[in-house]
Amino acid sequence: MVRSPLTRSEIALLAGLVLLLAGAIAARLLLRNEAPDVRVVLASEEPITYRINLNTASAEELTLLPGIGPVKARRIVEHRRRQGPLTSFDDLKDISGISATLAERIAERATLCDPPPDP
Repeated sequence: MVRSPLTRSEIALLAGLVLLLAGAIAARLLLRNEAPDVRVVLASEEPITYRINLNTASAEELTLLPGIGPVKARRIVEHRRRQGPLTSFDDLKDISGISATLAERIAERATLCDPPPDP
């Protein structure tokens, strides 16, 4: 019988470190990626892109936008409640924490109106 050069506690410690490192790498990859447009691929392989409606989205849905976390999402919802629907992406600049640059990034992935009905 061949004995391992490592004790059981050393093997357990090494396994724990490997799991911790794998978790850290996975978390880093998830946090680094910005929320992309939601794409649905049908049988035709043509992607369909959806935009988030800033006037109807929940705070949770708003966090899918780049640069929008839970705090800014709640501020957008509160602004809508107090001021009514957004009429332009420039209205976002009135919300604390949203700069002109961030408003432009949001505009690339959002809409202020509902899509037209299907024919």
